[in-house]
Amino acid sequence: MRHRAKTTAGLAKLTVKFKDLEFSFDLLQDKPDENAMLEYALDLAEILADRDEKNMVVLFDEFQDASRVAGGDIYKKMRSHFQNHKNVSYLFLGSKEGMMKTLFANQKEAFYRFAVVLPIPPIPEDSWLAYITQKFGEQHIKADDKVIREILQKTGGHPQDTMLVCSEIYYALLETAEKTITPEYVQLGYNRALLTLAQVYNEILDEIGQRTHAREVLKRIAAGDRAYIKRDNPNEIKRALDYLITKAVIEKSGRGSYKFVEPMFREYILREI
Repeated sequence: MRHRAKTTAGLAKLTVKFKDLEFSFDLLQDKPDENAMLEYALDLAEILADRDEKNMVVLFDEFQDASRVAGGDIYKKMRSHFQNHKNVSYLFLGSKEGMMKTLFANQKEAFYRFAVVLPIPPIPEDSWLAYITQKFGEQHIKADDKVIREILQKTGGHPQDTMLVCSEIYYALLETAEKTITPEYVQLGYNRALLTLAQVYNEILDEIGQRTHAREVLKRIAAGDRAYIKRDNPNEIKRALDYLITKAVIEKSGRGSYKFVEPMFREYILREI
């Protein structure tokens, strides 16, 4: 089909015009120049702002995942473009605080001192309560304070996990044509959410397993045991703990004590032990 199309269309192109900006794509090109497209994309905000003589704000969500999606060099490429932009301000959001701190505070990282770090406080439980009640109410679903607090207790108020559990509860209610959330539906939605997250958690555990003692330390923390034990070198345990904090898997909760950033991850590990 490609051969016939080339014979018929020759050098056909798709051209999209947005005012005086024009984008052209070779429809039948075997290997489009992805690097050129990326370079242009990274400068597009500055091009638009300069053309319209207006300032622009670009916001990146879950910024710590950019390297997982686009490769480890993406931050260097971004920095090389963004630092030359005069009309654009950049906001970087991320749910993994440890990784975000590393990206902007570690001298070895491309975005070192590129931005001002502004920590966002946790969402208050009462705010969660009002929001979840409203959202279920919009779908004519009854949810009393007790079951919503049970959801928050299970998720620890972690934003992404809380929304996932609520979503699974909603779909379970749709399947059974029910309109009231009960503790049984909370547990069902929670279990389904854990199954959805299993692949993500397994990938994290595989990555952690490449670091000496990291996986063993994580399991001890999940079980409520001390991170340090006599038979292990304390310096190696310290490095494992620092690594787990940097990866935003755990955070320090007190002297010598640590907790999971995602309580559901802890539950997953406990079920797998």
